[in-house]
Amino acid sequence: MDWSKSKRKTSLKSNHFVQSWCSHTNWVRSVRFNKDGNTAITASDDRTVNILDTRMNEEALKLHIGKGSPVYADFNPSASKYFGVATTDEFHIYDARTGKMVQCYQDIHTKEITKFCYHPSGDFAITISEDKTLKILDVIEGRPIFTIFGHKGGLKGIGISPDGILVGTGGEDRSLFIWKPVIIPYTDNELQDVGILPTEKRSERNVSSEDPGTSRNGNKENYESQQE
Repeated sequence: MDWSKSKRKTSLKSNHFVQSWCSHTNWVRSVRFNKDGNTAITASDDRTVNILDTRMNEEALKLHIGKGSPVYADFNPSASKYFGVATTDEFHIYDARTGKMVQCYQDIHTKEITKFCYHPSGDFAITISEDKTLKILDVIEGRPIFTIFGHKGGLKGIGISPDGILVGTGGEDRSLFIWKPVIIPYTDNELQDVGILPTEKRSERNVSSEDPGTSRNGNKENYESQQE
């Protein structure tokens, strides 16, 4: 089919176009919305991350990244007041209201980070890298808990199932890998005892909370397992 002849076309002059911003001075690498669709976040090669209020058609926050270039930014799905930024060197979490960094993960990969995604619970983030590995980060306690490897090339893409059970990755080896890592979302009681990022009640989240039998209070070595 010749898609160039499709009748369903639009342009900047049509009523399908809503608004535009030209606030970056270099390539924009990612665009994401918060869960209510009223705020968008962009990451750019100009080393800035912008938060845009789509209702007011104005820039709410402009954040300059000091180290590395931001490759991807997204809101925490359970707490949109926080957002994560993957730079080529580090992974950061910021308070969207103030622009203050609340967590910084350094030296988690040996090569450039290419992307990340949040677990649907908002309790965890997963980064991928040119070093062929995934890192699962506990953003409640603020520490890496898993290193997963198996790809033969650098990783470029990652997705996670809506229930948070399966993780898909792909990259330079032209393969799609499906993983089932042991990720246990926090319970309401646990969030009351230990928590850096406030999140919604467990009963309000559309994620699996099945405990596969792993103790959350295990030592660091138990969490830093590697799976093939």
